[in-house]
Amino acid sequence: MPPPPWDVVVVGAGVSGLAAATALRSRGLSALVLEGSGRVGGRLHSSPLSSAARVELGAEWLHGASPANPLAALFAAAGVLARRDERRGVRAVGPAGREWSAAAREALGRLAAAEARLPPLAAAQRREGAADASVGAALRHCGWVARAPLEQAAEWLRFDFEYAAPPQQLSLWHNMGEEFTWDDFGEEELRVCDPRGFDRIAHLLHERAVAAAGEGPPAAFVFDEEVVSVATTPHGVAVCTAAGREHLCRAVLLTVSAGVLQSSRLAFSPELPFRTLRAVHSVQMAAYAKVFVQWDEAWWRVASEEEGGRSDEGTAWLGEQYTLLVGAERGRWPLLSVVSSEAATLCFTVTGGEARRVEALDSTALWQELAEVLRDAFPSSVIPCPRVVRATRWSIDPLFHGAYSMLPPGAMADDGYGEMQLPVGDGRIWFAGEAWHPRYSGFLHGAYLSGLEMASKIADSLRSC
Repeated sequence: MPPPPWDVVVVGAGVSGLAAATALRSRGLSALVLEGSGRVGGRLHSSPLSSAARVELGAEWLHGASPANPLAALFAAAGVLARRDERRGVRAVGPAGREWSAAAREALGRLAAAEARLPPLAAAQRREGAADASVGAALRHCGWVARAPLEQAAEWLRFDFEYAAPPQQLSLWHNMGEEFTWDDFGEEELRVCDPRGFDRIAHLLHERAVAAAGEGPPAAFVFDEEVVSVATTPHGVAVCTAAGREHLCRAVLLTVSAGVLQSSRLAFSPELPFRTLRAVHSVQMAAYAKVFVQWDEAWWRVASEEEGGRSDEGTAWLGEQYTLLVGAERGRWPLLSVVSSEAATLCFTVTGGEARRVEALDSTALWQELAEVLRDAFPSSVIPCPRVVRATRWSIDPLFHGAYSMLPPGAMADDGYGEMQLPVGDGRIWFAGEAWHPRYSGFLHGAYLSGLEMASKIADSLRSC
């Protein structure tokens, strides 16, 4: 019987899949990339909000922004524009426009002092053989309890804004004891502010994969081709799509999200081993929603951190990057950021259950809520009706089921990461993506490295056959 037409089918054209396709080609293997949407990038997605503004619907930061970060070279090659991310200098506004910036910085300082005690606590718990605990329990042990609304807002900014979950839902071991990104690449963070879009990186990787196809075995990309089943056969793997097409290959690399693997949309024959399913289902998908609002002109002004809180009558002063909106209900419309004053565009961020609630609202309902929030925060300002209101909806997108992976207490126990580095289906089915990198899970550079590393393992495996 003739060999399958493709060495490897890569499922997903996000950063992990694109990196893998390029690496496979460099090892002399043919690769077919099947992408369920009509574009490259996955959860790295830049999109026009209007002719005047382009926004980042997905990934927006380069974490650990030192030259050692494997994405730094891509960042530079794509010429992505970014600025240093600063959260300590956030402006905070309370009900009825009360100025709480100084109090917010004080609360963030106290939280940081408690957080500094968590890594050694996590390490000690590991050495003693204790079970994983929540970050919330550890913070309380170290003297932090968010009781007042301002403390809850500070806690949201530090944890929910990054992990899309409160400390009580986060693994102490993984999120505090094993946060290797900062150890390996430093703590500087860059926030993309490029009008051309952060997904320039994805397009660059796509170009490299296609260029690599000019020499040696073929490579191809097929879009709007959602994979619905993966089955091992006596001679390889059969990958079937929603359109009814079957693609045969020697091995398949699945770079879909953890949420897709957890869902019923993707079937395996035979079913995945229990050890793999246990690892897959131990992580959760983050609910993280951004709501972009654009006006004809900016009705606010921006105050630098040096200027401190401004409260000029009739003028709404926002922080250079972030404005914390302190309310009675934790996590309800807690943060706005300035996308562009020139393009009169703001972004509101919500996470967790609030994000899921917001994702179900249409633009009219969203603006009704936001108008009330803004009028309470800036009572002396006239808030006009916007031109555009647009929300991200990663959690209800069947191709993703969430914005990125997060690690609750007990996640990836018994060497779950090790399990996800191993193939199943007689060594023919492999996994890659941001959720499965053992050192940088949840990060864009983790997705990139996972694709490269698993492509190398697949190449070695196929060469040995």
